[in-house]
Amino acid sequence: MHFNPNLAAYALAASVTLISLGAQAGPIDIKVVGTITPGACVPSIASGGIFNYGIIDSEQVNQTSYTLLDEKELDFSINCTAPTKVALSTVDNRSSSRMSALETTLGADAPYLYGLGLASGVPIGSYVLRLKDNSFTADGSEVFIVSSNSAGSAWTVPTGENILPGPTFWRSWSDTAGGFPVEVTTLVGKISVLTALNSGANLPLTDDAELDGSATLTMFYL
Repeated sequence: MHFNPNLAAYALAASVTLISLGAQAGPIDIKVVGTITPGACVPSIASGGIFNYGIIDSEQVNQTSYTLLDEKELDFSINCTAPTKVALSTVDNRSSSRMSALETTLGADAPYLYGLGLASGVPIGSYVLRLKDNSFTADGSEVFIVSSNSAGSAWTVPTGENILPGPTFWRSWSDTAGGFPVEVTTLVGKISVLTALNSGANLPLTDDAELDGSATLTMFYL
């Protein structure tokens, strides 16, 4: 092995200097830091995530009971640069307009309903979000939707037809029913909304009532 004489002399000088000052200076901590991140993943929903019911004629709105609209579906995907475990949670941005009375009509408990906004201070209706069962594949293989309400420490088969129930419940995908999530590179499937409107007698139908549902779907790494 060959040493650069100048470098060796510098190292020796530094060593001597450190020893001579050792009794005067306190210890210095050295840290080695950094972060290893999973492959970056990008979620995507067709049509910009907009479930558009278009123009709903007031004549179609039942005056005395609730009106159930057709279910709408959009393609959903997650693409990762490397195999990665991911999960989803949701937040209702219109929760103050949620109609608990639509539990039976929508087939979901009140906390799982999302609001559609207000018309002259009156709730317009509610909807539920679903990951469509039997629609998801990961890297070409069918996967099962799984649920966790324990921050990912345990996973089960979801109840309520895979409804996205809010921020305390996570949804992910496994190669077995109720199993732990698997890594995915390309995940594709469908997400849907089922919507119900307040009764016409309660809504101010002399003016336009704009459906204003808004929810935030968050994807995170496991």
